[in-house]
Amino acid sequence: MDTPTTDNNPADLKTVLDHTTEAVLTLDSDTRVTYCNEQAATVFDASREELLGRVLWRVVPDEIGTTFQKRCERAVGTRESVTFEARRSDPERWLTARVHPSPEGATLHLQDNTAEKRYERTLARNYERLTTLVQLNSLVRDLSHAVLNASSRDRVERRVCDRLVEEESYPLVWIGTVNRGEGEVTPTTVACSGDHRQYLDGVRISVEDADPSAHGPTGTAIRTREPQVVHDIRTATEYDPWRDAATEHDFTASAAFPLLYDDVLYGVLNVYATTTEAFDDPTYKALDHLSGVVGHAIHALEQRVVLTTDSVVELEFRNTELVDLFVPNGDVSNGSDDLALSVERTTPVEDGSLLQIITATGGPAARFVEAFSQFPSVEEVTVLSESELGSDGEGALLGLRVSEPSLSTTLAAYGGRIRDLIITSEDVRLIAEVPPRTDTRRITEALAELYPGTELLAQRTRSREELTRRELVDVLGERLTEKQRVALGTAYASGYFEWPRTATGEEVAAMLEVAPPTFAQHLRAAQRNLFTVIYERD
Repeated sequence: MDTPTTDNNPADLKTVLDHTTEAVLTLDSDTRVTYCNEQAATVFDASREELLGRVLWRVVPDEIGTTFQKRCERAVGTRESVTFEARRSDPERWLTARVHPSPEGATLHLQDNTAEKRYERTLARNYERLTTLVQLNSLVRDLSHAVLNASSRDRVERRVCDRLVEEESYPLVWIGTVNRGEGEVTPTTVACSGDHRQYLDGVRISVEDADPSAHGPTGTAIRTREPQVVHDIRTATEYDPWRDAATEHDFTASAAFPLLYDDVLYGVLNVYATTTEAFDDPTYKALDHLSGVVGHAIHALEQRVVLTTDSVVELEFRNTELVDLFVPNGDVSNGSDDLALSVERTTPVEDGSLLQIITATGGPAARFVEAFSQFPSVEEVTVLSESELGSDGEGALLGLRVSEPSLSTTLAAYGGRIRDLIITSEDVRLIAEVPPRTDTRRITEALAELYPGTELLAQRTRSREELTRRELVDVLGERLTEKQRVALGTAYASGYFEWPRTATGEEVAAMLEVAPPTFAQHLRAAQRNLFTVIYERD
């Protein structure tokens, strides 16, 4: 907008300038303000009275030495008009300035473009975030495919950490596991840019609730099994133990994602960033999804190790609270033998429950049925047969349908299973088998939460060879569908193939809650597949 002109009427000119939407002020040759309208006063965060008659730079000293001052004084000195953009910092304003020299000094026209600039910056930030998110989601997809096909846990962890750092948004990424002996988190895989690896050299993270170093994002994620985000390390109280070290490395935000599968913790993924907006909701969800994929991949690899390892960990637990369910008034089957339960087979079924075939000795079938009926997790108990299985001539083959939460489902979440239960007048002993490197402390805590008073008595490593016979059906069953596997396993364990049969086809079908013809169809298909595996030639 050019300076309005009137014919020899300064009053009319002042009226026009007072009502224009543009900020206008005039300066004399010494840069004193000789006129300013309200818009100009607002731009400089001052009143008209504060500006009039004073050197402009004394009213706004923060502009001394800036481009704005230099351009204005140059225009006055050279008597040449100039247009430029200027930015005021306190308060932040973006201005388009046009300076027109006059015989008395200069006239300044200032257009406030702050709203437009902020909008442009918001668009730029949103575009940058969107671009970053698209790249991150693409990375997560690539990593998901890569880790699910990795040949070892080390390769999974290395691929994840390296790729996240390569994105340049995260200067430090590491995966840690819990050292239960020391109660601390130990980094197992680290990737970083620059010298950020040194940050971990001086950092100690505990998992013990009473320890102050357990309440940062990593320790809290491990204890709660929930992702944790700190958006501003500089002010977050939970970061007190590590703030100095973090700020020295320019870390502003960090996040910790537990690596879980069926509530089994395999480690924690830690990601660090240099901006407070690094872990916005879309990014958080993408990284949370990635951590779930990593947990699933590690679980699959651990299970692969379980199937090929030569050893298994045997855990012996003790509980005195469950005795009364099996031994009312301390009476153990005529006072001679203990009661014993051996789990012959555990089969998952489609509704999420477990079907178990159990050999019970030392007491009549009715006693075991009554005892199991008192467990909330036992939905159904079926007596498959009664025979002389114990030294006192009493015993039974039972079929149980078990739902969550139970001893069996809790152990299954860790890749383990119940082998035997021994009941005396004093306690119940549970013998369980779990894969090597299983977190036995976590299992003990889970069982004690389910049945208070449960304690771990012994932990032994033994040969896996004796498991081969029981697991042969599972190994061959790779060719079977889920329904075929359930039908065959249940029929075998319930005595359907014995002569004479201890369970008829109708009885097995009833256990599976299917029609007898459906059971027969699945069983015949399973047998055909197994015979194909045995007799086929390459």
